[in-house]
Amino acid sequence: MWRVLGTPEMRVEARRAFNHDITNRPPSLPADDQSALVYLLRKTRNVTETRVHMEAAYYLHGYWQYMVDRYEDMVAKGREESLDDEKWPFTTHFCGCSFCTAANTPSFNARCRIGFRRAYNFGDNQFLEAIGARLYHPNFNTSSLVPLPESSAGAGTTTS
Repeated sequence: MWRVLGTPEMRVEARRAFNHDITNRPPSLPADDQSALVYLLRKTRNVTETRVHMEAAYYLHGYWQYMVDRYEDMVAKGREESLDDEKWPFTTHFCGCSFCTAANTPSFNARCRIGFRRAYNFGDNQFLEAIGARLYHPNFNTSSLVPLPESSAGAGTTTS
């Protein structure tokens, strides 16, 4: 059902439906995958409500340029203290990056690579904590792992 709304034939009709049914949606926006999903979840609520979890604890659209320089602050605050746009990212997406091509300027490619390394290490700390590995990245800029201090509650509590 979701895929059908993304076909070229359905985009005009879907845009009209989204604009009619989704409040506060700018009418100039084209039909996109996010609005299509919201539309379908609302229209099929009686079928989907027992099968779909609406996530509110994480920042689901973590654009990399907004996220990667904030990881230390997020860790220092702690996951429980974060609100709205300060929530921890469920994922950090790197749209606009071209790691392997010369399409972007060298400085932008370097920023993408550094940001990706930081995002990976931030996520890796959470994974290591979840599996009880007792290791963590003390610095998101390097891939080095060190033993978790005995006094630490978990890898997510590191602030280096």
